[in-house]
Amino acid sequence: MGIISYPACGGPWTDPEHGALVDLQYPLEQAGLEVDLTTGVSDKGDAWAAIANTRDGRCLLHVTRTDLGVVLIWCDGVTVRARSLSNLVNALRCDPRAHVASLWEP
Repeated sequence: MGIISYPACGGPWTDPEHGALVDLQYPLEQAGLEVDLTTGVSDKGDAWAAIANTRDGRCLLHVTRTDLGVVLIWCDGVTVRARSLSNLVNALRCDPRAHVASLWEP
């Protein structure tokens, strides 16, 4: 019988979760953007993170951990939900330019 891992339900991001958030930056950097990760905890105790374009400060994506799992919102409004942050990162093996296309100059 294996051990069942449940996501943290409140408070700041755990060390493994913070590592996964850093992993979310990689495809954006590979696509040519300089980005910055900011994390915090809401008044309700939900951990949140935002990755912004360092050139103009615009938020590219926002991630929140709630009692129901993890929610990522891209700057174009597309929402992705997952049970855990590691599941979310694994599901996001995509080209981020689909979501942040307006940031590339013509």
